[in-house]
Amino acid sequence: MQEFYADFEAATVEDWIANAQVELKGEDLNQILQKNNLIEELTYPAVSFHLANKTAAVSQRNLFLQTQQSTNNWINGVQLPRGTKTELLEFAQDQLTRDARHFQIDLKQIDFDVWEDIWQVLKGEDLSVTLIYHTNVQFEKLKNWLPKHPDFKGTIAGIGAEFDRLQGVRNYLIRSFEVQYVGGNITQELAYALHQGHARLYNLLQAGLSVREANQQIHFQLGVGTQFLPETVKFEVFKYLWQTIIAQYDREVSSDKPYLEVVTGFLNKSLKDPYTNLLRQTTEAMSAILGGVDILTILPYNAWSSKNKLEDIAEAQRLALNIALLLKEESYLDKVIDPLGGSYSFETLFELIAEKSWRLFQEAEEQGLEGLKHEIKRVAQKRVQLYQEKKQILIGVNQYANPITTETEWGDTRQTSLGEALVIEKLLKNKE
Repeated sequence: MQEFYADFEAATVEDWIANAQVELKGEDLNQILQKNNLIEELTYPAVSFHLANKTAAVSQRNLFLQTQQSTNNWINGVQLPRGTKTELLEFAQDQLTRDARHFQIDLKQIDFDVWEDIWQVLKGEDLSVTLIYHTNVQFEKLKNWLPKHPDFKGTIAGIGAEFDRLQGVRNYLIRSFEVQYVGGNITQELAYALHQGHARLYNLLQAGLSVREANQQIHFQLGVGTQFLPETVKFEVFKYLWQTIIAQYDREVSSDKPYLEVVTGFLNKSLKDPYTNLLRQTTEAMSAILGGVDILTILPYNAWSSKNKLEDIAEAQRLALNIALLLKEESYLDKVIDPLGGSYSFETLFELIAEKSWRLFQEAEEQGLEGLKHEIKRVAQKRVQLYQEKKQILIGVNQYANPITTETEWGDTRQTSLGEALVIEKLLKNKE
């Protein structure tokens, strides 16, 4: 092999640029080789070259993967939809047979006795559960229920108020996917996740937990979009920056990973274009997987539609889970620890996104969340304007939209802790 390479003269970066300038016939090479992402508000080179001296951030990330990570496996998750008790029991059993191994269940949608029946279906399986509750009554029921079921694994989190901790489970969800749901960008979502996570970590340390114990109490949920490489970088940046925070409290546990789930959204989906949705969900899932997540939850693209009963979303749910199964069982993405290792573009973006996210996080730490919320709203308005003016193209929504009419429309706007969730298709139709 060495003799083979000796037969060819190595080209330098300067040689590559000189040849490119000839081929471009006078066009500005610097302008062509720069990508200006208007929504992410990042400018970065379209072509990256090998850096002899990697930055400390990139070097630390690479070292961690080489020494600490032994697998790229993940758990396929589903969320329990609305339905009757019988339908939900059948749904849980069906998803188990399809190899779903994580279930998110919200007690706002079902009664506690229904949950107990669903648990009879789930228990004994090699899986985890995220159970969300909202009231003191629900908390007390769970407090009495949990000691009787020591085989429960997962997260039991209270939303909307501050509750005591339950023993033997994770207790806190950081729902930073809501930044993506309302139209924010990647660096804003990272800053929000870091700020909310750090606030929770600090409170747990004040309550007497060790750094490792506190970290193990937190379950992060991030969103994902279809900008393939930046979204992939986002998850790696988050893990690196979270470990940077952990190291400030205890360097011995700084290699402990955050527990990270990725949840797909609806900002860029179309009810009239299910096949394009499949492509979007696939690239989103690949970003999450290559970024190294613990749980991947691909939601049915029509879960927010006006016809969202279980029978209406069953086909989309089947296809969503199939995407994750194909990427694992036929593409073997779980077998390679660092699929993007050595990518110069990845390393360049990693540094840019890490630097900007950390700066936004520091501003949120100093000034509180109001400034960040204002910036998220500004970017969301900018995003909408770019789609309305077709300066950003969303196939099937503002370009090549399917002219057919359907009985299904987007349902009521969903509320998040950051305001109303955006669905570009719904918003553009309302502007007609």
